[in-house]
Amino acid sequence: MQRQNKQTKKSRSTPNKKPFFIAVAVVLVIALAGIGYGQLHHHSVMTSSTKGSKPKSTVNLSPPTATDKQESEQHKDDIAKQAEDQTPRTTNSDGRLAVTPTITYVDKTTVNAYVTGVFEDDGTCTATLTQGAQTITRTSSGFKNASYTQCTPISLSDVSLGSSPWSVTVSYNSSTATGISSAETLTP
Repeated sequence: MQRQNKQTKKSRSTPNKKPFFIAVAVVLVIALAGIGYGQLHHHSVMTSSTKGSKPKSTVNLSPPTATDKQESEQHKDDIAKQAEDQTPRTTNSDGRLAVTPTITYVDKTTVNAYVTGVFEDDGTCTATLTQGAQTITRTSSGFKNASYTQCTPISLSDVSLGSSPWSVTVSYNSSTATGISSAETLTP
């Protein structure tokens, strides 16, 4: 009888590991099957999406023709006309359009600005720098740029500004429009 008890104790103390290994094997088989299916599905999608597709278009790297240039200029004019139609128009006492230039950049050598609401090549942009009683002015021309008038960068390279701050404004004047920007501070 003692022998039977030892066998019973032995079978109770050592758990059967077969179900655990079978479960792990089943999980691995399912995981590998899923990965294989994903790879097969991805491959079939990739090959079916490229079958029968049209060749890719090419880019024309040739210089623009005269017609291309004319169409581009016309498109710019159309965009400017649309912008003008949507911009509320006010006029000054002299009958010219009231505009407000915008200063986009200012440092000790350059002032950049543009003017919305007007699209022309004949205007003059004037940068005015003020420090106390001292005033410095420099000018440049305006030109059509997309849907607004761009001021050619106004050079300050010939001016000695010292180290104190200056107040900078840009005014715009043409036969059809006039206006002045808000002041910006330039600290050399």
